[in-house]
Amino acid sequence: MIDRLVINGCSYMDHYVRGNGHADLANLLGINQIRDLSESGASNDRIIRTTFEDSLIANPSLYVLGTTFFLRQELSLSTRGDHWESVKLGSRVNYLPPHVSQTDVQNYIKLGLKFNQDTMDAHVELLFYRLIMLIDSLQSRGHKVLVFNTAEKAIFNTSFCDRKLFKDRTEIIDSLCWLSIPYQFEKGARYLKQDEQLDPNLRHVAPGEHKQLNNFLLDYIKKESILHI
Repeated sequence: MIDRLVINGCSYMDHYVRGNGHADLANLLGINQIRDLSESGASNDRIIRTTFEDSLIANPSLYVLGTTFFLRQELSLSTRGDHWESVKLGSRVNYLPPHVSQTDVQNYIKLGLKFNQDTMDAHVELLFYRLIMLIDSLQSRGHKVLVFNTAEKAIFNTSFCDRKLFKDRTEIIDSLCWLSIPYQFEKGARYLKQDEQLDPNLRHVAPGEHKQLNNFLLDYIKKESILHI
């Protein structure tokens, strides 16, 4: 029996949790325990890694994962306790080992962007395979999973919205071609005032404005029998 809800993602899911969106969703689903693994600035690497780590020691849980921007990376550079750091162009790693400089990190990111920019289909295909392996691994241990794209529009520049292989996976909402952030704004959710200068579809939904997302997730979970309800 699933009686634990786990949320993971980047700042979009972090703001969702700040407004107790996860607690309200758990209540709608009749789930008593909740855990938040989301982190502002997180990469999909981190989302997959920390979800898998949690699943190894957890009771049967429902994992709700909001994926983030495809070209973010996680590097094992930090000298912090967990050794991992999610990075993007312009980000600063706080605890670098002595032989690595901030310039080295930026050059590494730029090189990755250079290689991945023109091979986005292959980059996203690898992400899909990793998500499917994660889902199958979690389900083999009695967990349930729901994955959706928060705001990464680059998916529409690839062929994946039409790939039958991934359309069969109901655990991944619309092959990552449904974006939760624009959807919530279309339904009337308010955004953070400090995000005024951002692209309207990249703004953060204000904490507490999660009713639209939760209603969608609840309907989807019931429709696709994610929890067999």
